[in-house]
Amino acid sequence: MKYIWLSLVLLACRDFNYKDQPVVFSSESLELSQLQKTYSFLSKEDFDLKLKSSLDRPLLFFRSFTNTYYADTKVPKQVPLALCLGDAHPENFGFILFKERTDYVFNDLDEAGVCPIALDALRYFTSLRMMGLSQRQTSRYTRYYISKLSKPSSAPRLPSNLLENLEKKRKKNLSKYTEDSRFKAHEDFDLLSQQEKADLLATIKNKLSHLKVFDIISIKKESGGSAGLVRYWVLIEDQNKVRDILELKPRVTAATSFSTDELADYSVVQLAKEIWGELPLHFGEVELNENKYQVRSRSKDDINLTKLNDQEFDIVLKLQLWLMAKHHRLELESVPEQASRWLDYNAELIFKRYNQAYSDLKSQFN
Repeated sequence: MKYIWLSLVLLACRDFNYKDQPVVFSSESLELSQLQKTYSFLSKEDFDLKLKSSLDRPLLFFRSFTNTYYADTKVPKQVPLALCLGDAHPENFGFILFKERTDYVFNDLDEAGVCPIALDALRYFTSLRMMGLSQRQTSRYTRYYISKLSKPSSAPRLPSNLLENLEKKRKKNLSKYTEDSRFKAHEDFDLLSQQEKADLLATIKNKLSHLKVFDIISIKKESGGSAGLVRYWVLIEDQNKVRDILELKPRVTAATSFSTDELADYSVVQLAKEIWGELPLHFGEVELNENKYQVRSRSKDDINLTKLNDQEFDIVLKLQLWLMAKHHRLELESVPEQASRWLDYNAELIFKRYNQAYSDLKSQFN
């Protein structure tokens, strides 16, 4: 799928001033009440836990309130709607297992959906500032991204030491979390009553009838965008006698829907096919107790950005930007030079807003 977005803003005239079309916010400053309003489906206890966990670091705060970002930030009306990644930031890329290969991809489809495509790109570049990159460093990456929109090229190659062996990860997960076809006791697991477990297992065995299902446990995540939501892990075995742990992650309204009144109801399978081109191993969607859950293998991994040297860090970010540009690719022979300046200018506006809110809330609650 290809989109024309910044072109409509930036090609209106050759003398376009990138400061003439800034993003517009819903209020003068970002307040706690806005965070609460966009996460009103959480109980007060779960919201308070989510907020407290998010204040650990600036990027985690920005990551944790994706709904707020899309409800609060408006771009020029000329920017058309398109299928967005939704929560593009450097910690949402990683390795997942497809049927024939392991790929490094944008790996979190929770917030993907239709939105003004410029908001998708701005979210990534704001994230770079929230994780500590300077304005100058971030600007260098916006220019790289625009160059990949303008001219398709081969993907940057990751150094061999950064490539992950997901078969090794699968075995490690099984050893760490399971024993004798059951999940071990673990501090991250919430206990299910015998009746709850029996009911869930009966439903899961019916939904995943092509797999052998052994056990199920529940987890409530305390941080990130899905904090406060209960998910399940399921121990399974496929037709080849290969065991794995699957995660059932609750599907809620995508954050991108807060940016537009136009509804486009994509299933997670449709999103995966649009964004990845094919489905990963064991990937799908099931319904439990009238709620939809994304099904995915826990045999996945990411790259710990904090452990990279400068050269490795640069290569990883460029690969992420290449992947994002591939998804956003313009149907134009060229992109105006002002495009990167527009992204720089507006990402900085968003960064200052969220960084100030983070500082204010951290002072208030810590």
